[in-house]
Amino acid sequence: MKLERLAQYKQFIIVGFGVEGKSSAKFLSAVFPHTDQEIIQTLESPLELKPNSAYIVSPGINRQKLLANIPTKHCTSNTEIFFENVAESDRKKIIGITGTKGKSTTTKFLYECLQTAHQQVAIGGNYGSPLLDHFKTIHQLDFLVAELSSYQLEFLKVSPFYSIFLNIFADHLDRHETLETYARIKQNIFNGTPPATHCLVPQSSRTQMIRQQLWINESTSQTIFTPSHPIDASIFPAESVFQAAHFRENFGCVQSLLKILVGAKTPEILKKTAQNFVGLPHRTEKFAEYHHVTFYDDSIASNPDTATAAIKVFGANLGAIILGGYSGGGTYEKTVQTLQKQAPKAFVWLPASNTRSEIIQTLKTHHFPASQIIQGNDFQTLMQQGFPLIPAGKSVILSPGAKSYDSFKNYQDRGKAWQESVHTYFA
Repeated sequence: MKLERLAQYKQFIIVGFGVEGKSSAKFLSAVFPHTDQEIIQTLESPLELKPNSAYIVSPGINRQKLLANIPTKHCTSNTEIFFENVAESDRKKIIGITGTKGKSTTTKFLYECLQTAHQQVAIGGNYGSPLLDHFKTIHQLDFLVAELSSYQLEFLKVSPFYSIFLNIFADHLDRHETLETYARIKQNIFNGTPPATHCLVPQSSRTQMIRQQLWINESTSQTIFTPSHPIDASIFPAESVFQAAHFRENFGCVQSLLKILVGAKTPEILKKTAQNFVGLPHRTEKFAEYHHVTFYDDSIASNPDTATAAIKVFGANLGAIILGGYSGGGTYEKTVQTLQKQAPKAFVWLPASNTRSEIIQTLKTHHFPASQIIQGNDFQTLMQQGFPLIPAGKSVILSPGAKSYDSFKNYQDRGKAWQESVHTYFA
C-alpha cells in the first residue's frame, strides 16, 4: 500500500505483533505520528471491518480465513509497504530469494559473497530484520538481500529487481491448499509490476517445475530467466555438508548472479567465501559428537522432501533419522525409498507426532524392517532406546519432514529440545 493511501486512514490495526508487527508499528508511528494504532497480538476468529482503518497483517496470519470480512484494498503488510514505496533507484539494489528449501542458507551465502566483494550489503525479510527496517537506509547500500517466504509473497504486487527462485516442493498446503496455488504465489517474486529484471533458477528445478506444469511460460514474461548449474564441490572444505547436491544446486544461482554483478571476480569471491562459510542454526547443523557418533539438527526440515535431501547428504553414513511432526502437505513415499536405497541399515526414530501413523504405514508398505523402527514419546526416550544401537562412525539427524506445531512452538524450539536431549543423555 502506498504511503499516500495509508495517510488517508484514521487508524492502523496491526494484526500479529511478532517481529514484523513490531517493525510495522514502529515505522508507521514515525511516518504517521498522529494516526491511532490498535494492536491485535493473536487472532483466533475472523475480524470485522472497522471504518477508516487499514490492516497491517503479519505473514503468519491467514488473510483468506481470518480477514475474509476485510476487503483486500484495506489490507497490507510490512513487505508490501516496503516494495510499493521504495524508490526505483533503490529497488534496483534488491535481490529477492525464495524457494521451499534452502532459501535462508542461500541468502546467507550470497550476503557473505557480496561482503567478500567489498559491497555494502544487508539482509532483510524472512531472514534478518523486517524490510521496513531498511526503508530509510537502503540508499546507503549497494545491495539488499531479501529472503521472501510464500506468506510474504502472497499479495506482493512489486517484485525485486533481481530474483532467485530455488525450488518448489509440497509445503504450506495447510494454508495454500494446492501445489499450483503455492507455486503461483512464489512466482510473485519475479512476476510483479514492475517485474524482476533477472530471475536465476537452478536448471534441475526449472525442468521439474515445467514437467509438473508449475512454471511460467517464460516467453510471455519481461523477466530474463537464467538457468543455473551446481557450484563446484571442491570450493568447500572436504567434510563440509555444503558439498551435498542440493546445496550446490542452490548456490549455483549465487554463482550465476555474481557473474552479472561482479563479473570476472566471481570464482575468486566464491572460493574465498566457501572456505569459511558456516550454515545457520537448525539447518543440517552439526552440534555434538559422542562416542564417535555425530549428531545433527535439521529441525528446519518442514516437509518430506527436505528430509529426503538430508538422507542424501549422509548416505550410508546415516545411523538414524528422526521423522515426524505436524503435516503441512506431501507424503513420505520418496523419503522412505531414498532411505532404503542410500542408507538401508539406518534406523528411523519416531517421536509422538501428528504424522507418526502415516510414516509407520509408509514404512510397512515398503517392507522396512520393524527392527529398525524406534518409537518413543519424546527425544529423551528415543535416545535411551535408540542410541545403544547406533554403530560408531555414524550420524544421527533430526530432519522431521514436518512442521513443529503439534508439539513445539516453532522449529527453533524443536531443534533446541533435540540438542538438549542429546547433551543431557551424555551428561
